[in-house]
Amino acid sequence: MEQMLAELTPWVNQYGLIAIYIGMLFEGSTVILAAGVLCYLHMIPLGETIAVAAAGGITSDQMWYFAGRRYAHKLISRFDFLHRGIAAFQKKIAGKERWMSALAHFIYSGAVFIPLLLGMQHYHHGTFTRYSILGVSLWALLGVMAGYLLGSGIETVVGKIDHIGHLLLIFLGIGATVWLLGRYFRRLKY
Repeated sequence: MEQMLAELTPWVNQYGLIAIYIGMLFEGSTVILAAGVLCYLHMIPLGETIAVAAAGGITSDQMWYFAGRRYAHKLISRFDFLHRGIAAFQKKIAGKERWMSALAHFIYSGAVFIPLLLGMQHYHHGTFTRYSILGVSLWALLGVMAGYLLGSGIETVVGKIDHIGHLLLIFLGIGATVWLLGRYFRRLKY
C-alpha cells in the first residue's frame, strides 16, 4: 500500500490540478472537497487549487449557460412535463436571476440547472458572468477549505494518512456524504 501511495503522489502532483479542473466541469461538490483533502496532504498547492477550482466552475457555468441558450428549447419542446416544470421554476426565480447566478453552486444540482435555465431564457450574459464569477470564487474558496479541514479532522480520527487505503476511504466517505446530503435535500423539496 505504501508503495502504491508513493507511486500515486507524483501522478497527483503532476496531473491533480488538471483533474480538478476537468472534474469541476461536471461534478463540483465531490471534486472540490477531495481537492481540499489533497491540499491538506500537501499533494497539490492550496492557492493554485482554489484558483483552478474557480476556473473550472466558471467554465462549467459558461458551458451550461450556452448549452441552455442554444439547445434547451429544442430538447424541452419534446417533453411536455419538462416544459411545464421549467416554466414554473422560471416564474419562481423571476427577478432573482442575479442571486441565482451567484449562488448556483451552493444549491444542490444548481451548478448545472441554473446556468442552463438562465441561458434558456436568454438572461443577459454579462450580468450572469459577473455574478457567476463572484459566486464561484467564493464557493471554490469555501469548498477547498472545507475539504482541507475535513482532511485534518479525518487525520485526527484515523491517524496519520500514509496508506493508500486510508486515502481511498476518505474519498469514498466524501462521495457518500455528498450523495446522502443530496438525497436529504431533495426529499425536503417535495
